[in-house]
Amino acid sequence: MSLTRVHADAPALAGLHGDNLLDAYVFAGDDTLVSDVWSAGRHLVRQGRHIRAGAITEAFVRTMRGLRARL
Repeated sequence: MSLTRVHADAPALAGLHGDNLLDAYVFAGDDTLVSDVWSAGRHLVRQGRHIRAGAITEAFVRTMRGLRARL
């Protein structure tokens, strides 16, 4: 089970409540509206940033460099 917390005070969600807020988030929101995510008891996203963002970015850069070196 996962739990996601959105920035309910974000300008894009201003004045919305309940189902209307959820609809706006699902159909018109983007990743800047997510503040925190928990999955299987682990807090994976804190204040809008994945807890392993640095390691993920480094792995992506290494992979891209390796692919480009093969061109």
